[in-house]
Amino acid sequence: MLLLASKTAKLLLIILCFGPFLFVYAAPASLEPESFNGIPWGAHIDTIPGMKKIASQEGIDVYTRENDILAFAGEIVTTIEYYFYQNKFMGVYITFDGFLRFTAIKKSLCQSYGPGKKRNYFLEEYSWLQESLLITLSYTARTGSGSILYCYLPLWEKHLENEKKDGTQDHPFFETVRERLSILVKFETYLTIFPWGEICLSNIPHPGK
Repeated sequence: MLLLASKTAKLLLIILCFGPFLFVYAAPASLEPESFNGIPWGAHIDTIPGMKKIASQEGIDVYTRENDILAFAGEIVTTIEYYFYQNKFMGVYITFDGFLRFTAIKKSLCQSYGPGKKRNYFLEEYSWLQESLLITLSYTARTGSGSILYCYLPLWEKHLENEKKDGTQDHPFFETVRERLSILVKFETYLTIFPWGEICLSNIPHPGK
């Protein structure tokens, strides 16, 4: 993405001053997965066989998949849930147990997308923002459990549009996406890096305000 020289200089100055706190990694678009477990992002539920609905709330339907292999990055996981918004595939929520498993999953995600944005030094929470995907990883030492979230951002944008029209309340999935994106857009220079920045900044309260 081409940046204006003045914006580039400003961004470099901020990175030099606040590097440890500002670092955001923009992975090449070629690394962005077009599907998850063979399901293309945005695919209609009717085109995907073997899906079983387990919950429905605030415009989101949650499914599991028959005979699904409960594994991620070569590690056994506890659950894999598929989230559909307006019948279109928009997210995945995975849970797992164990610190060693968390370490292996984090290593795999970092190898694929670079070092993630860490919320703060004391929390094992990481985020990766792609052209059209948000990926998050969390681990809680107290419970020994963790989770992975994928969100397809074009459908997130669709949700924001509908939210403005009819005042739809956030599903917990969307609340997590909103919270993670708000951290990633803490500095407005985000706009010069990611095309989704404008959407995020215009719809999420700026941290600290």
